[in-house]
Amino acid sequence: MRTSSTASAEPEAIELRCDPPYLLRDEGGRQRLLDEWTAMAVALDRPVQIWHGPRTLNVDVPGDGEAARLTRHLAASAHARYTVLLRNQPPAHAAVEVRQEARDHVRLADGRVARVIALIGWPAALNPNWLSDIAEDCAAVMLHLRPVQRPLAAKMLRRRLSAVASTSALDEQAGRLTDPDLAVAAETAEALRDALARGTTQLLQVQVLLGVEGDDLTALDATTAWINDTLAALVASTHIPRWQQAPAWKATQPGGFPINWPWRLLDAASVAATIPHPVGPDISNGGVLAGIDPASEAPLLVDRFSLHNPSRLVVGTSGAGKSYAAKLELMRHLVAGASGVVIDPEGEFGGVSDVLGGLTLAVGEEPAGLDPVGLACQPRLAASDGLSVLASWATALLGEPLTAVDLALLDRALAILRADKPTAVTAGDLLASVMDIAAHPPFTGADLAARLAPAAAGSVADLFAPNPDLNDPPDLVVFDLRAVSERVRPAVMACVLAWSWWQTMAADIERRRLVVVDEAHLLLDDPPAAGLLAQFARRARKYGVALEIVTQRLSDFLGHPSGEAVLANAATKLLLGCEDHERAAVATGLGLTDAEAELLQPGQRGSGLLITPTMRTPVHIVGARAEHELASSGPRR
Repeated sequence: MRTSSTASAEPEAIELRCDPPYLLRDEGGRQRLLDEWTAMAVALDRPVQIWHGPRTLNVDVPGDGEAARLTRHLAASAHARYTVLLRNQPPAHAAVEVRQEARDHVRLADGRVARVIALIGWPAALNPNWLSDIAEDCAAVMLHLRPVQRPLAAKMLRRRLSAVASTSALDEQAGRLTDPDLAVAAETAEALRDALARGTTQLLQVQVLLGVEGDDLTALDATTAWINDTLAALVASTHIPRWQQAPAWKATQPGGFPINWPWRLLDAASVAATIPHPVGPDISNGGVLAGIDPASEAPLLVDRFSLHNPSRLVVGTSGAGKSYAAKLELMRHLVAGASGVVIDPEGEFGGVSDVLGGLTLAVGEEPAGLDPVGLACQPRLAASDGLSVLASWATALLGEPLTAVDLALLDRALAILRADKPTAVTAGDLLASVMDIAAHPPFTGADLAARLAPAAAGSVADLFAPNPDLNDPPDLVVFDLRAVSERVRPAVMACVLAWSWWQTMAADIERRRLVVVDEAHLLLDDPPAAGLLAQFARRARKYGVALEIVTQRLSDFLGHPSGEAVLANAATKLLLGCEDHERAAVATGLGLTDAEAELLQPGQRGSGLLITPTMRTPVHIVGARAEHELASSGPRR
């Protein structure tokens, strides 16, 4: 349980919240929350109120873009509810005033009608949050609590035990069978007496009032009938105070005094089980819309760039909506002033780029070079980073690890090229330098130049040639790799990562940047490219860069050294539907509860689990109409 004070001085109002493990209502979470709220009830030493009702979400989202308008609409129409513990009889809440009182309802000043229903009979067994379904249709639920002094509580329990014992003795003398309910009552009273003596519980006088509203009497009667039927199914009963509706309505408002009747004597655990749980997440201003909370339809805002690491992991099987979510995230950050780079193996992001005025490079279909050699020679990149670029590119291109001699050759050749500081360096210049070095000891006979020849003047030379379009790129650059063959795709993806890193080093460090790596598991097949991705993930936060790692298979990252580094540096995780075997790997690798893993069932497009350092909640991805049309666009034809 987390509590947050909403008033710094007496009277005190404390909001009761559920910590992230409890939000999913799994069995273990329910029990832990029941234990903590029971301890809270045991510690009460004065009359208090626990009020549960609707919460107004005041979300300050600047701008007039599609996402901003959608966020404000969601906040205004959300069904969020909160639970507040009120101490020391706070001043009356500014509720809608009563204009007229009738026999079994009141008419409010706003023209609506209202009714108060009092709970007089409880179910024999109380599950945590058993009032949740009823509370959803109530304008307010109020619990008035009056702790019973321990000596008086012990005396009351002794009387109850004596009465039970007398009744049992009379039944025995009369030859009647023992009433099983009587035996249960005796066991319960004895257990309460022992717990009371140990200080693990206390008895409280409890009054539960349900406030219901409607536009007219027909709607009010329908809601009342539904509540009564639902409670009857739980073997609970209600009473509608007659000609007491005005004071009863005030009693349902924070600060109102309880009515004279009914009261029920309950132990602390029963009180804790009766408290309705809050519905909806904590709302904080700032950030972009990540989705909605399915229970309350409240917007979930995440400011990734305010976290210790702004990178995000998106996991989901094909058709789960991961690319849809990544497109929405990209569009919303671009509207907020960020720049973006997308590694797009399936051609999914071309439509977004066209609408937003970005640059789409159809690599493999046009002269759209990525020039790893020119990148490695950029003065803003350290020599070691330049060597990493060349090593990743060469290893991925060759399909085998580089030998120590190969690395030494690249290192020597790069040092020469960087020292010469030419205006434009190409793969041909690198190979010429490697050939010249290999003509002399100790590199005599090295064949690296011959193995890399296709990248200089062969079948894939256009992929790695200088590209003037990248000298002054727009805010969004999409590298469409659909036409790139499987043989060279890892090398191309490594070059794009290297170019993105160079752009980061060359750009204004204050500007936010988003780098989207779709189908990121493809990079893990090549160790240097995977190492470059891990290095990017570790260093990105220092330069205001947020990685968006999108993958179908989290299992490829688990147990992989570079993959584990990427996971460790992703402070935000969006987990969508997964097949059974992959869901098991996700649950184990990320430490999900059974209830959390259930949220990742396949076939629920756009629904899953959102994890941040401060939030762990179910999520459903939503977009405004224009956003939805753009994010739903498939691969280009």
